[in-house]
Amino acid sequence: MGVSGTVKTFVSTVTNKIDGKGRVSVPAPFRQALALQGASHFYCFQSFNQKALEAFGPTLMDKIEDRIGELDPFSEEYDTLVRCILGGSIELSFDGEGRIKLPQSFLDHAGIKDSVAFVGMGLKFQLWDPKNFAPLRESDTDKARQGHGVLGNRSAPAGGTQ
Repeated sequence: MGVSGTVKTFVSTVTNKIDGKGRVSVPAPFRQALALQGASHFYCFQSFNQKALEAFGPTLMDKIEDRIGELDPFSEEYDTLVRCILGGSIELSFDGEGRIKLPQSFLDHAGIKDSVAFVGMGLKFQLWDPKNFAPLRESDTDKARQGHGVLGNRSAPAGGTQ
């Protein structure tokens, strides 16, 4: 966290409607996080893990480029990652109102129709159709309640604390 509560990471979930011209407003906190990364744009590609879009600013792009740069540029792993992430990415800039227009192929991939759920995930954020995201959020919440993951206290007895 930076001065006066500003962050360079993406947090929260915000759903915004797509307007009649096919534009959607990127949440102000997400635009602020990008500005703190020195960007007035972000990168976006079709997730290869989920029916969603992956989005991120220059902070994560630098990390991705560093990791890819460690690979043999003539290896299958290099080619696959570069094609999926770099080759599949588009750069989206905001209009004067903070809106973007997603390509139809991206909307189709994520099943996005009339609104977009922007889901903050630290160094990245995802764009979902809210109806598709709702069951995943419920599943994630159930898993978190059961203590799965790195933040869960797996050694605590059921229903109590140590």
